[in-house]
Formats: sequence, C-alpha cells, structure tokens
Amino acid sequence: MNESEFESGLRRFTPVKPSPDLAQGIATALERHVPAPTPVSRRVSATSEPSLLWVWLDRLLWSALGATAAIAVTMAMRPAPAPDSVLTVTQHDPVTAVPGAVPEFQKVLTSNEALDWKDEGIHFDSSGQPVLKLQRTAVEHQAWADLQNAGVVQVEVPRQEVMYVPVQLH
Repeated sequence: MNESEFESGLRRFTPVKPSPDLAQGIATALERHVPAPTPVSRRVSATSEPSLLWVWLDRLLWSALGATAAIAVTMAMRPAPAPDSVLTVTQHDPVTAVPGAVPEFQKVLTSNEALDWKDEGIHFDSSGQPVLKLQRTAVEHQAWADLQNAGVVQVEVPRQEVMYVPVQLH
C-alpha cells in the first residue's frame, strides 16, 4: 500500500455526530467562557512593540550585567599579595602635651620666591655719586617639622628690598 491509497482510505471515514447531550454541554460551556468581543484599538497595536524607554532600559541592564561580570573576573584573576608585602597600619594614642616639654623642630624647607623687580632709575647718594635704585619684592618660605607629633609649621615672610648699585656716568 502506498501513500495515496492510504490517504484515500482515510478520506472514506466520516466523523460521527455527537449526541444531543454532548452538543448541548459544549454549547453552554462555550457561552460561559467566551468574553465579549473587544474592538481593536491603537493600544493593542502599540503594546505589540516595546517602548523606546524599555529598549534603552533593557540595554542598560545588560550592559551593567556585563560590566559586573568583567569586574568580577578581573578581581578573581588578580594575584593575592604575598604575606611579606601586607601593609600593617597601627594607630597610636594621641600624644598628650607634657608641661614644660619643648618640641624638637627640624628645618625642612627654605625658599625665596622673587615676585617683582622695579628699576626706579638713577639717583645720587649723599656724597654725590650716581647709583641705580632697584626695588625687589619677594616671599620667603620656611617650614619646620615637629618629629614628636608629626606636625609641620610653615611660615611665609613677605620682603621688600631696596638695592643701590653704583654706576659710572660718562
């Protein structure tokens, strides 16, 4: 028997009519569960496509998940520090000032920063000799460290100096 003979044999069968009680039970069950027909609106068609906000939120969540996985893998592959190189931090109680104790300061910085030079021209001194008057404005920076209390004292001293340089007039 080939396929065409088998199909023709199946076509000869006809379904049997259901009993009237079965047909009535199916009809009442269908009437109870059939919702009222709803008109097709734009909301139904709009919900078939996700909103732009949802698309970006979905992408953001996947990106955050990928970044978290990359950080976790990086942290897992980082070599553990050797026991010798572990940094130990100890906290000491603050040092109370002992009356009469003089802190020991050590000078750590001295610098002189020139801010401005002014040439005020040629003047004559009390003996009548010509001199060039120069005026210099500077700031001197000094710093001292207190080795006992780990403190630093910084001092800035502004300076204004006037210099007389002898000159030869011909």
